[in-house]
Amino acid sequence: WIRRAADYVGLRDFALYDGGASHIPSWTSDTFRPEHSAEDSDSYSPHEALDSNTQVGHCWPFTGASGQLGIALPEPVNITHVTIDHIPRALAPDIRSAPRRFFLWGYSD
Repeated sequence: WIRRAADYVGLRDFALYDGGASHIPSWTSDTFRPEHSAEDSDSYSPHEALDSNTQVGHCWPFTGASGQLGIALPEPVNITHVTIDHIPRALAPDIRSAPRRFFLWGYSD
């Protein structure tokens, strides 16, 4: 578990589903579901975005050209670093789907 919780950056990843993070449905864009897909419906969920698996096909496709993902962290944290993982360009069927710009918002009750 330690290997998965501290990836190649060498810091703990608080946004991993396996580490206790979850998506916030009301703050998350709708999932794009291909009509002709024989894939299990769980393959197309925001949970994929919080998984450490970055192999081809393990992604969360959202509807439209931009989207948002609300993430509930497992505990209060002081965010010092942010990374977004994507498969390498050489392996990507369409690199245009890779995130390019993002905004980070924090909320604390």
